Order: sequence, then structure tokens, then C-alpha cells
Amino acid sequence: RRVMESASRLELHVSCRNLRSSRLYDDPHSIVVLYCQVLETSTFQELGRSELIKNSPNPDFLSSFLVDYLFGKCQKLKFEVYNVERRVIKLNEQDMLGFMECTLGEIVSAKSSKLSRPLLLKNKGKSHGQIIISAEESCGSNDVVCLHFSASGLDKKDFMGKSDPYLVILRQSEGGYETLYHYPLNGTLLCH
Repeated sequence: RRVMESASRLELHVSCRNLRSSRLYDDPHSIVVLYCQVLETSTFQELGRSELIKNSPNPDFLSSFLVDYLFGKCQKLKFEVYNVERRVIKLNEQDMLGFMECTLGEIVSAKSSKLSRPLLLKNKGKSHGQIIISAEESCGSNDVVCLHFSASGLDKKDFMGKSDPYLVILRQSEGGYETLYHYPLNGTLLCH
């Protein structure tokens, strides 16, 4: 008889700070790729990718990664951050901005379950920005919330043009506020 291991499903949220683009005078278009080490083979397997965030040295990725936390097991994770220059995201054709390895236990046991570490490049010891990983137990809720927003008479903030408003929805957590959605309001609001 096989005994089920005790596990909790966690959501991992990723942010980066002070990313450096490989191009001069250009902010990076970044994605994060998460790998988990397969215990039997010690190789890393891709678990997922974030969305692409353009022109930001300090991206807060909206997509989260779902991971089963197995109590008492050492679960090694590797986060790789890439500067994406093409529409088709083939990692071997992109510039790596840095990587960070840790265990899931390190994230969970960090203060407020939030771990901040430098991004490193292979063969180069200096930091290429910071990566911040926060974990929270997934509640598994499938509730649907419908919200309606409207705005009129917005101030023109640009010197020679129209206003470029956007809507940000935040969620309060133990460590402060997290961005859930960031919508540019260019006439229509698309649902995710």
C-alpha cells in the first residue's frame, strides 16, 4: 500500500528589480521561466513561464506558478529571467538576464514567505538585478467576480497628446500589496 505524501499547493509570485537590458539605452522585455529538479534524475524540468512584460527594469509578473510543496522533501527550483527580443520565444535565441536557484523550503521559511536574491549569470559573479519570490497557499477558489468601471473627464497628462490612463487592481497580503492586474485603458477593457 502506498501512503500519500503530505502536500500543500502553493502559488509562487515573481518580481524583479533593477534588471539590465543587453541593449544600451533600452529597458528589457522580460519573462521568467521556472524549473524544478526531478528528484530521481537530478535534472531540471520546466514547470512554466510568465507573461512577457515590456520596457520595465522592475517587472511585477501577474501570472503565478502553482507548485506542490512536499513536506520533508528538498525541492530545488531554478528561476531564469530572459530579455525577449522576438515574438517566438525560443529560449536559446534570447539573452539571459540572470538566474537564481533555491529550494521551495527556503521560500516558505523566509520572512512573510518572501525570498529576495540576486540574479546571477554563469561565469560572471556579479549581480544582474534582484528576483523576489513570494509564496502563498493556494485556496483553490473558482469564484467569479464581475466589476464595472468607468471614467470620464480624465486630465491630459502628456504635453502634446492625450492621457494614457490605466487601471491597476491590487491585493493586500502579509507583505504589503501585490498587483493582480494592470490594464491600459485605450478605449476598451479586455478581460483576462
